[in-house]
Amino acid sequence: MADKLKIEDELKVDGDRLERARGFDRKLQELGRALLAGLFMLVRNAKLYDPGNAIFNDPLEKLRSVVNTILASDGALHLQVAGDSFYLNNMLIRFDLKAAESLRLLRDEFEAHDIGGFSLQEALGVEELRTFLRVFGQERPAQAGDGAVSSSKLTAIKLRRFEKIQEILRRQKEQEAPLAAAQAAEQKLDRKRYGLVVYARSVVFMRKVLAGIRGEGPEQTLGKAQNFVQDLVDVVHGHRTNLLGLTTLNPGDELLSFHSVNVAMLSIVFGAELGLPKDRLRELGLAGLFHDLGKAELDEGLLQKRTRLTAAERNQLARAPKLGVRRLLRSAPLSLRNIQCIVTAHDCALDYGHQVKDHLGELHHVVKDRELGLFPRIIAIVDGFDSLVGGQELAPEIALNLMSSEYSHRFEPELLRIFCQLMKGYTQRVVTEGQTVELF
Repeated sequence: MADKLKIEDELKVDGDRLERARGFDRKLQELGRALLAGLFMLVRNAKLYDPGNAIFNDPLEKLRSVVNTILASDGALHLQVAGDSFYLNNMLIRFDLKAAESLRLLRDEFEAHDIGGFSLQEALGVEELRTFLRVFGQERPAQAGDGAVSSSKLTAIKLRRFEKIQEILRRQKEQEAPLAAAQAAEQKLDRKRYGLVVYARSVVFMRKVLAGIRGEGPEQTLGKAQNFVQDLVDVVHGHRTNLLGLTTLNPGDELLSFHSVNVAMLSIVFGAELGLPKDRLRELGLAGLFHDLGKAELDEGLLQKRTRLTAAERNQLARAPKLGVRRLLRSAPLSLRNIQCIVTAHDCALDYGHQVKDHLGELHHVVKDRELGLFPRIIAIVDGFDSLVGGQELAPEIALNLMSSEYSHRFEPELLRIFCQLMKGYTQRVVTEGQTVELF
């Protein structure tokens, strides 16, 4: 089982540490937005009133609290203007469109007073912030670091000149231009590595979920899956075929955990091809991850069987969607997202319609028998494809041909056509025992 997946080291990634890093980035974004919002209001009013006015007391106190929180969290505060954007400790501060005009005005004020940013290494008091604010109330713009600033005893806040910042950015751009191709190649390699880690962590999570259902370990909170699905969406979005090669990895005796992740990932790729936004891709990926949860309660030998099933075995498999629905109902509150998972787990196992054949017995078209939601229609196709390729070990081309002919009644024809085009446009490499994993 050498190809399981040549990634055993990757499976040990510290998920808690990654989640803490994400939380810190989100917190820094919130603090950065609060910092710029406070600066905009104060700078705007400094043009009308003296910063010594009592109306500045509360806003300055709020700004002081934000500044010192950033210092306590990250050890320093470096705010920098770059083009039309602001960076806090080298992180781009993201704003919605409503705040765009305020940011533009704040940037113009910085440029008018030749301020490209500032740095702090120690906590500030209100009075020093008030002194900093006076720079923007001057009739004649003062250059950062000249007598107008230094005489104000502005010791903790180190200003940087706007033109100096722009000069540095231009020089960096010129220096980096010859390295653009190399950097692009390195970024592509990093995406491959990160994609492998994301896939591996998702498989480990599903392995734990299934073990908990079977009583072989502690039961897992299904809400944790949202983080793994978000990672899959982030990797796939904009690079739709980056992870498709992973779906051909040999799962050995862990077919269900790999299949669940494959369906989630392929559903996200398919959904992106259909133009679904990222929030819908997250919901689709979550539904795909849990679509086969009921099979965890069936005998593993039945799931691994490659020969023709008996009538009794087919009946057991037919129970899986209901078992999955029951499991999902017990495991989570009935939020809209969880209801989507429940409906999808049930409906994706239903046939879309029935075949109509011509007088020679050839398939003519498929007639719809029932109304099914978009998620069940997508996941039915993806589930069918991965079951044939991974479960039955068929070549992708043969699987697509079977889905378009013998099994066509199970799928919506137009969605199946788009899926076949998507998969035929990507050459998958089947990974067999002992081979090096080739992801892309």
